[in-house]
Order: sequence, then C-alpha cells, then structure tokens
Amino acid sequence: MQVVSYQTGEVYEEPVSGKISYGSYGYGHLLELRQDGSYRLTYSYDNFTQGCENKAAFTEEGRFEQQGQWLELQPTAYDGAYVVCGQRTAKQKQQPPVRRFQLQLSADGQTLRLHGQPFEYTISLEYDAANQPYFDETFQKQ
Repeated sequence: MQVVSYQTGEVYEEPVSGKISYGSYGYGHLLELRQDGSYRLTYSYDNFTQGCENKAAFTEEGRFEQQGQWLELQPTAYDGAYVVCGQRTAKQKQQPPVRRFQLQLSADGQTLRLHGQPFEYTISLEYDAANQPYFDETFQKQ
C-alpha cells in the first residue's frame, strides 16, 4: 500500500454554492501480488484545484511476472471511473497496456519500490531529463 495526501494551501470559492474549499492533492495505490501469479491493483486519486474537484478510482486485475529486479504487470482488464469538475466518466478496458517496473525490496521485506511506466490516470508523475513521465513510488507491506 502506498498513499500520499496534502493540502496545497490554496483557497477557492465554489462558483455555485459559494462554499470555501482548500486545495488538496492525494493519491493511493494498493497492489496485491498473489501466490498464484495474479495481481489486483486498486488506485485512487483525488484533488481539488481552481474550484474544481477531480477524482479517479480504478481496479485492475491480471497476471504478474517477477524476474530478478524486474516486475511486469500484465493486466487483463480494468474498470472504474474518473470525475473532472463534477462530470463522471466510466471507463472499462479489456486490453490495458503491459507495464514493466524496476523493483527494489528492502532487506526486511517490508518496503517495495517501483520505478517505471506510469499507471493510467495517475497524478503521481515525475519527469526525466527528456521530459518523459515515469512512476517512482514506495509501497509498504500490509
């Protein structure tokens, strides 16, 4: 499990209600790697910026392969929805892209670091020198 959340310090007045809201930013991932070689990835994003709430909640399932310092997720399908400024859009995909991550496991086996291709709909992106997005996050064992 990996979670990040913080307030941005920005304040917005919602246009319709007049309610005052504070900017926020958060995301989390729950990656279950099962002994039978299957996995389930649940990811959730939520931010409030410029008076608009944006959210995404998805569940992805498939098979995984781990070889040495590499982890490959081979999804068979995902299902979920995202909301942009109150507009909800459901999304299903039967052939999501395969993603490959470099992994590091701590000596005590409690922390897993993944570095590689971003998840779809992610807001937890970083960019390399060539301005290409990548995902670099640490997961705590539950």
